[in-house]
Amino acid sequence: MNEIPMASDFWMITLDQTQEIDVLEAFGTDRAGYEWWNTQLHLSHHTFIREPFQDYQPKDNGSWYKDGNRRWSASYFRIGVYWKSPFELEYYIEGEMVRSLYHNAVADKTSTGWKYSYQSKTNGVVNESAGYHTMTTHSTSTDFSQSKLEAASAASQVNIIDAYNYLNNTGLSRKSYLLF
Repeated sequence: MNEIPMASDFWMITLDQTQEIDVLEAFGTDRAGYEWWNTQLHLSHHTFIREPFQDYQPKDNGSWYKDGNRRWSASYFRIGVYWKSPFELEYYIEGEMVRSLYHNAVADKTSTGWKYSYQSKTNGVVNESAGYHTMTTHSTSTDFSQSKLEAASAASQVNIIDAYNYLNNTGLSRKSYLLF
């Protein structure tokens, strides 16, 4: 083993801990059996109610970014998030956008281009299968298209930023503090 098993995290969170943007959550190691963790970057966010505790976080496959078999702990890389508005987040790796959340939909960069998708609910609960939120693919494109993302958003009633409306339709709108 040459690598230290360690979680790398970079968050923005409100003082009352009800809004959190996870710029990066990653676990790097070269230990056998942990290969999946070393090839995934978790690009996500949370909305919370603290009392009684309730937490929403998108749990779709696209929230786990993978770039081929790249081992993220093997070298340095640049990562960032553009917090465009309370209902828009864009995630970047090495200066290139790889995920965009817009109101009710998400665009994920794939090996062949972009996939635009959205969530749905059954009986008020976001649908999931095998621990992941199930997503309906609205469309695809070779290059990123804001208009396709907006069309996917219009096709859904479930907000990708705050699916359970814990923030009373305000989205990620409050001053946040950085945690490393």
